[in-house]
Amino acid sequence: SLQEDSSQPGGYGWSKPINPHSQGYATSAPFYYMASKMIKNLGYMTLRPPILPNVAMGVLSGIGELGRHSKVVNPSHGTMIRMTFYWITDLPLTPT
Repeated sequence: SLQEDSSQPGGYGWSKPINPHSQGYATSAPFYYMASKMIKNLGYMTLRPPILPNVAMGVLSGIGELGRHSKVVNPSHGTMIRMTFYWITDLPLTPT
């Protein structure tokens, strides 16, 4: 379970060792929480919608395009994007 741990980035970590291939998944939840908290500290709202299809949200957010194999394809990372975290915010963002 996720718990406070000062030895981990962001101050949160897991109670047992994680193999190197799973570290990205393990550190993504604290990152999501910290990014949402940062936006709230700036005075803007963040709202986490219900669970939505990962690939669809990746494509709609502009991370990449839908590939023939029904996965997100990114120019610099290829098909290595496994998870997308998203929230709705009133923070003014510049379109890219």
